[in-house]
Amino acid sequence: MHLDVHVAAGAAPQERRAVVAASVQRAVAMGATRVREVDEPTGDCVVVLDPEGDEFCLR
Repeated sequence: MHLDVHVAAGAAPQERRAVVAASVQRAVAMGATRVREVDEPTGDCVVVLDPEGDEFCLR
């Protein structure tokens, strides 16, 4: 299973990267592992793994 978590929904376009970056930092502080950044037609996302190895994207 793969989840897309829209953490920057409603943020102004120029603020989205900062909102996502802050969310990635919080996830990593709670045990997630940052894997990669992805530039998709639907928008950028950062792929992370939870402590059990399940993948999800923060957008």
